[in-house]
Amino acid sequence: MKSFDNFALYFKFKKQIEQETNSTADEYTLAQILYGTYAFVYGYDFLHRQADSLPAVKRIEISNFLLCCREYEMNERDLFFDMCKSLHCQCESLIKYIPMEHRMLKSFIRNWNYEKDSAFSFTQQASILITFEMYSVDISADYKYLKSYYELCRRKLNTTAFKKRSNEILNSINRTVLAYCKQLGIDDNIKPSDEVKDDGTFYLSWEYVTFTSKAIYLYHPNNPKSSQPFEYKANDSNSAFNNIKSYFINRLPPIYVEAKNRQIIKILDVQNIGNCIKQLTTKVISDKQYKKIINSKAFISKRKNLFSKEIADTYKSQYLDWLCSQQSDSYPIYYSTEVRTNSDLINTNEDAFIFILTTGMKKMTVIYENTNDSRSTLIFKVEKSKLNDTIKEIHELFASDIVNKREQIANGQLNSQLFTSNKFGRVLHTDFENWKEKLITL
Repeated sequence: MKSFDNFALYFKFKKQIEQETNSTADEYTLAQILYGTYAFVYGYDFLHRQADSLPAVKRIEISNFLLCCREYEMNERDLFFDMCKSLHCQCESLIKYIPMEHRMLKSFIRNWNYEKDSAFSFTQQASILITFEMYSVDISADYKYLKSYYELCRRKLNTTAFKKRSNEILNSINRTVLAYCKQLGIDDNIKPSDEVKDDGTFYLSWEYVTFTSKAIYLYHPNNPKSSQPFEYKANDSNSAFNNIKSYFINRLPPIYVEAKNRQIIKILDVQNIGNCIKQLTTKVISDKQYKKIINSKAFISKRKNLFSKEIADTYKSQYLDWLCSQQSDSYPIYYSTEVRTNSDLINTNEDAFIFILTTGMKKMTVIYENTNDSRSTLIFKVEKSKLNDTIKEIHELFASDIVNKREQIANGQLNSQLFTSNKFGRVLHTDFENWKEKLITL
């Protein structure tokens, strides 16, 4: 235990507040500021014993301060239980860290059993604590504010058995906090901490990113038609991701960049794309002819003056945007290549995505969506326990060289467990509202 200051910080803060506000500082306000410094670190029994040695006037004042600390603690814990109830999560083991601030988060990380408990469990519980800080203050907070909590986690994790996985865990915490805030309806409170600057650092929305094979291109919002966007190598990138850009905008925090003369010149911090989307590997069929729908590298090299809006318009789809908005926060979107084999045995590769929608405790809705709106949407209702196997089966079926797969599916001629062991539906893209209604009601 650190050496006790005999309430020196309390009296210092009180004096400072009274000088700045020209009014008496109440004990409850001081309790909110100093709870972590005193009540959390030393406990009430010790503090009351220390208060007993003070002169009468100060003893009474500190006793009132400690009562306010207890009241503040009870109010925050009631609020914490309300939040956890809304998130449908268990939180009893975390109550000792509430009220929450940096000191409590440090204590949580220090006390974690890294040998016994999983990284997933750590991610969930750390995310709940950080989310509560956002929930309890009920004010707008920028990414710089949240980042201070993430950096604290990073520093502490680097001293633990989870050190090698710290980046992975931090990315998961980041995504989970944003998902929780969205579920609580407070995600609009999280704002980029800086306005867009012609020169200097700021947070860039994924709206100004163009995906290509193995790289992303970043455009300055005040210069979106630049012929020299900033290139950032990203092995997880794929030109097909431009179809689901709204997913990245809503799922990942903005990119921290540096600019000069309305040009992005450096990336200072960016979340790993692979954390929220998984690319399923396609089995290569060497004895067939392939005709790629679009080769992103060739496309970019032919259009050196291409800017992000042109590519975005090429890929725009209200169907994919809606599926992105419905995607479960607990799972990634899966990218898959659909191999279309015609009667002449000529193969054409098309981009597709597998979306996962939660429909209950035990049931999941899996959507297979080609980026070409002329292809029907395929819907599978599956048991949660069979989700991974279903995703694998869907991918392997559509990546295979079966002739006229979609025609056989439409006519009920394809012999596959996918269509016999699961509730299955097929919806055409004839009208957006009708399409949406059928997906919801199936």
